[in-house]
Amino acid sequence: MYTDQINYEYATAIRPTSNILDPRWKPLTQDYFSLLALFVIVVNDFMLKSSPYAGLVSGKLSDFAGMYFLPFLITDLLMMFSSSMRQAGNAMVGAMLLAAAAVIAIKLSPVVGGYCADGFAWAGIKARFVADATDLFSLAMLPLAYLRFLALAR
Repeated sequence: MYTDQINYEYATAIRPTSNILDPRWKPLTQDYFSLLALFVIVVNDFMLKSSPYAGLVSGKLSDFAGMYFLPFLITDLLMMFSSSMRQAGNAMVGAMLLAAAAVIAIKLSPVVGGYCADGFAWAGIKARFVADATDLFSLAMLPLAYLRFLALAR
């Protein structure tokens, strides 16, 4: 019986207080629109950009889908350390600001884009970041992502 008590105390001591462990919590990246955005990114980057139909649309498609998906991904990562929906709202706003700042820095500065590509290469992922100010139009997806977050938070 003493061993069971120690195991119980150990299990409760290391259990994080996270919404992800709560059965009512559904990660935002599992929402239909988030999964659709991820699907668009994968299909566009691995199929459309290398096809003969590549062009202006395939060049911007991943930017828009990624700008929608990224705040949800960051929020889910931050929610691993939180336990309230109020903190989820703060995490979403912070994730949107972080995503916007990262995209602005990468798209306006070739140096920052080069550092990001080096970081991905260090992780074994081949990536290329092109400084293109027209990609900043994808920031228009952030309000849509926030509206979807509000709908999911109800």
